[in-house]
Amino acid sequence: MNTPPDKYELCKAERQRHIDEILQSKSRHKIVVAGPGTGKTFLFKEILKGKRSALTLTFVNSLVEDLSLELCGISEVKTLHGFARGVIGSVDSTVRIFPKLSQVIKRDAESLLSEPVNFDTIFHAMDGRDDLVEFYKTRKNLYRHYGFTDIIYAAVKYLDQNQYRIPQFDQVIVDEFQDFNTLEVTLIDLLALKSPMLIAGDDDQSLYYFKKASPGHIRDRHGNDNRYESFNLPYCSRCTRVIVESVNDVINSAEQEGFLKERINKPYLYFEDERKNAECTRYQKLSHVQCFPKQIPYFINKAIEKIAEERRDKFSVLIIAPTKSRCQSVAKALQLKGLENLSYVNQQVDDKLNLIDCLGLLSVDPRCNLGWRIAAQLYMDKAELDSLLSKTANAVAMDFVDLISDPVRGRIKRALSTFKKVRKEQTISDEDSARLCAELSLNVHSLAQDSLRKKFSSCDPRVGNPAIRNIPIKITTIPSSKGLAEDYVFILDFDDRFFLEKGEKCSDQKIYDFLVALTRARRKVFLISCDTKQPKFLTWIRKERVEHVEIGAASKDVTL
Repeated sequence: MNTPPDKYELCKAERQRHIDEILQSKSRHKIVVAGPGTGKTFLFKEILKGKRSALTLTFVNSLVEDLSLELCGISEVKTLHGFARGVIGSVDSTVRIFPKLSQVIKRDAESLLSEPVNFDTIFHAMDGRDDLVEFYKTRKNLYRHYGFTDIIYAAVKYLDQNQYRIPQFDQVIVDEFQDFNTLEVTLIDLLALKSPMLIAGDDDQSLYYFKKASPGHIRDRHGNDNRYESFNLPYCSRCTRVIVESVNDVINSAEQEGFLKERINKPYLYFEDERKNAECTRYQKLSHVQCFPKQIPYFINKAIEKIAEERRDKFSVLIIAPTKSRCQSVAKALQLKGLENLSYVNQQVDDKLNLIDCLGLLSVDPRCNLGWRIAAQLYMDKAELDSLLSKTANAVAMDFVDLISDPVRGRIKRALSTFKKVRKEQTISDEDSARLCAELSLNVHSLAQDSLRKKFSSCDPRVGNPAIRNIPIKITTIPSSKGLAEDYVFILDFDDRFFLEKGEKCSDQKIYDFLVALTRARRKVFLISCDTKQPKFLTWIRKERVEHVEIGAASKDVTL
């Protein structure tokens, strides 16, 4: 008598059926809705088998690095602006990129056009006045650099007007499509004219609204675009059962309250696996902690110690905080407790101009217009900068360095000389060191004290528990957690004032944020609140899936 297949075999076969449907499809273009941990990378590898030329596109640097390793040798992996640079580079070998260019030209527009213009928004939406686009193009040419957004815009315009130049591949894969905007989608549509496409994403994981991205694009192609055949990968093999079930609780509760009305209706299921089930038995609930803000580092440290006692093996930790400053303060507090393997993950570009930007550009080209333009903004008051910009209003080609006053030019050149020596690890004088630190607004005495503290601390006994001293801990915000997955996740400040909109109103976007944070964990999630009010999102999760952890206010005892 044949033994019937067990539940693990059945689940594995069902997961494979979903993959086989995609692999066996004859459709030229496919769109796959795949939640976190459902095996997109495995699918990509299967799709790419036997392909001679392939391109994989995403826009998150950490995902590019991970996919480049996973797909090494079978697909070229690029960011969208990296691919666009290659397109423009085929007709302009001198193409250079400065990520903050749009901020420079925005300030130019305030002076020369007397109006504030968000050029990134214009490019993202591909919807703006022609005169503003032409203004940007003229300034870009003057500075001889592209920005991250306008180079994609330039590539889209070039390929649209020269469709015979659209590169052709055996396969193009596009990841995280829910976070693409109109400009980026237009680029994908152009590539689809010449190459078979596989688009993957999850509208429940939409984070990058600040660049005018919309989950509407993946929803439209999944349900209303006859060019694409639609599929989904439902089985999550990353997270434990309680995390998957909690995600479904949140989605169901949100829909009952009238949110997520346009959401793609798809299953998100726990993948039955014998080894993973052992983890599920160990971690049957999410942990919710209420404590004072100053107690958070203490709790995290104690929780990590307890995990180490239970596991006696290596594991990883991710801490998600609402702001960059919160990340930094928690990191500092944990370092004081002896945790040494801490890293701050920030995938968002700081658009504020600084002297390092200026010196970096000038170290490559001492007469770089963009470098000297940034110097002008850093060292001139508003009236002086406006006067300088007025002299460049109708310029097609000119040297900015000649417009800079002698005192400012001298300061920059001295700083540049020292900057180059430092980069080359050459010896510099104390005077030059002090001068460069002053230009960079660095406190020499504080730097010296920090250096001394490090030297002196090396003589002191190391603090903290040696068992957890080198546990890898990443600290980041929700937007920068995209693409990360660690064993244990601590979500800090899990309170309505941080996790809901101002006025503590819920929205689809805030729901997406929470779902992303929740699904970064492979094993267990700790939700840490500082307010006494129960968080709204916690009320959306069934009570039997949550354990409440107590911290004694006076004794600081922790019961896990």
